[in-house]
Amino acid sequence: MEQKRNFYVVVTQTGTILSRVVRFFTRKPYSHASVSFNRELTDMASFGRLVPKNPFLAGFVHESREKGVFLIFKNTRCRVYHRKVTEEQYRRARAVVARFDEDPSIYKFNHLGILTTAFHVPLHVKNRYFCSQFVAQVLDESGIWQADRDYALVRPYHLYQLPGFALVYEGLLRDYDPEQARAAEQAG
Repeated sequence: MEQKRNFYVVVTQTGTILSRVVRFFTRKPYSHASVSFNRELTDMASFGRLVPKNPFLAGFVHESREKGVFLIFKNTRCRVYHRKVTEEQYRRARAVVARFDEDPSIYKFNHLGILTTAFHVPLHVKNRYFCSQFVAQVLDESGIWQADRDYALVRPYHLYQLPGFALVYEGLLRDYDPEQARAAEQAG
């Protein structure tokens, strides 16, 4: 039997002005998405703020529940989804993220793309992404999940019910306990 690896999708709501605007228009509780390869959520990859207090300086980031934006916005709410993936899917997902890590400075946030999703119009600009667009690409290129829409139309709420993923935590990110998540993974 093939060894399985843990993989996580995390959706959050920080309560920042931008996240509240996204929440207002989508009418959904979470406005940001990340992927993580570890249960502790100490390294989550996404597109977000490069400078925690400035929403306009944004691009490819490694986030942590213990620093940066999530440390500043202590009332960040989240959902953590878990799935066991094959070694090959895990390796491919890591490879997608590694491509972005090669030169993160070339990647910028797709601010305009967020607006066009409201009109169901995908906007592709070279090296520009928003968070859920990035997550969808990682999931698709790794073979973990194939989106039923253009990556540039995937929003965080589309990630709530990914096939094969189980919700292992919902609440304040600061209260997240990896051991509770482990128990939920084993129960599910």
